Amino acid sequence: MGGGYIPQSPMIRVLKDGFAACALALAGLELWLQCFRIRTWEQAGYRILLLGVVAAGLALLPWPVSQAAPRGRRLRWLAWIGAAVLAWDAAAGFIAVKHTMETHDIRMDQGQSTLKAAQGLWQGENPYGAGALLDPYGYMARLELRIAAGVGPHDVGPEVEPMLWRYWATHEPELRARLLPPPPPGAGPDAQRETAILGYKYGPVPLLATALMAPALGPLAVTAANVVLTFALYGLVWLILRESAVPLEFAALAMIAVLADHYLVWYYIHFSDSDVWPLTFCALAVLAVMRRWESALGVALGLALACKLFPSALYLPLLLMARSWRPAILCAAVALVLFVPFALWDPRGFAGNFFLWTWFMLPDVTSWIDRVPQALAWAIRLGLASVVIALYARLVARPDRAPFRDLALVNVAVVAAGTVIHNNYVPWFSIWAALAVAAAFARAASAEAAVANSDYGGRQPGTYTAAP
Repeated sequence: MGGGYIPQSPMIRVLKDGFAACALALAGLELWLQCFRIRTWEQAGYRILLLGVVAAGLALLPWPVSQAAPRGRRLRWLAWIGAAVLAWDAAAGFIAVKHTMETHDIRMDQGQSTLKAAQGLWQGENPYGAGALLDPYGYMARLELRIAAGVGPHDVGPEVEPMLWRYWATHEPELRARLLPPPPPGAGPDAQRETAILGYKYGPVPLLATALMAPALGPLAVTAANVVLTFALYGLVWLILRESAVPLEFAALAMIAVLADHYLVWYYIHFSDSDVWPLTFCALAVLAVMRRWESALGVALGLALACKLFPSALYLPLLLMARSWRPAILCAAVALVLFVPFALWDPRGFAGNFFLWTWFMLPDVTSWIDRVPQALAWAIRLGLASVVIALYARLVARPDRAPFRDLALVNVAVVAAGTVIHNNYVPWFSIWAALAVAAAFARAASAEAAVANSDYGGRQPGTYTAAP
């Protein structure tokens, strides 16, 4: 028997082709993320397993591949697929806007809270102050703690939750007075804390932007802003991909995966989840780092922090990649200009609702925190924190590398360490995971990716390599 050619099966040839392998990996990622929907509010261990598989996959990618096969008509097909998925998202945006216009309804409590906070601001009410009730789910979760502290509703019993939702619908002062009785004389620190953490949980940027639009648009201000921001996020992701050395066809695959991400469309467009505000500015900060726009980096991070503390704080190490102190100074200046008025209005309320709420949140059924001994929980969290620090160190030490894999892994670790693991947190890492997959396979498929990028019709990249 001679050592002749042994034909490979079609599946092996597909797995070894860089482009086809990338497409399969991205499809696998998106299908795996759908598993979060199977048990939306149950089985914390199951959700940790899902996050662990995502992290392991990102760490191990790519598998060995060869040079991608000739493009042929591939780019044309990618353009058609991308246009179709984008049209689907646009239709979802149209339906969301139409729903709000016809019903004056915002589907999720986060968007509802933003509108109520903005409308109250026009009436002189502090959305972060003591006595604000803009977090109904937080109210119910902390009801026993409030009663124990002496600031729970008195003589209400099982009527509390129906009364709460009547208040949420009508904002009758009498209902709020019954739901939020004043602290008793000589109330201790627990009572003081509980009276200061039921206000608005997002920052001044979405609050003030909605307050400017709400008089003319009403509830549509929230829904329309979310649709616009989601498509702005799509545009920033595409610019980030083109700034990297990822060849156009691999970039197109990643962009299609982002456009097809169920969680972006479902939560940011359909439900008007407010996390799209900070994530859009964080994406702008990543683009600014890659393009060496130092002023834009500082302003973007300052605005992101003034939207929501997390995930925005996870992007602050990008400031260490700048060549001067200007971005850090601008970031601090922008954030302080937006924070100081509310901090002066009610220091305790602003600190409790915006800065400290992450620590006050109680674990729910999606979290593993209260299912293990406290010492073990803190040990696991410290281990995850060490991983995050190591990833940041690698990111800062190699500023010529595209930051996709490191950002995805950092966000996975932080979500896993949180007191809740809700499905609207999935976009924190799913966007960067898709970009990391494309960059990994592009680099594996061609050592000349940075040179090939210009041949694919994109702009000539700067100092960034296709490393994910």
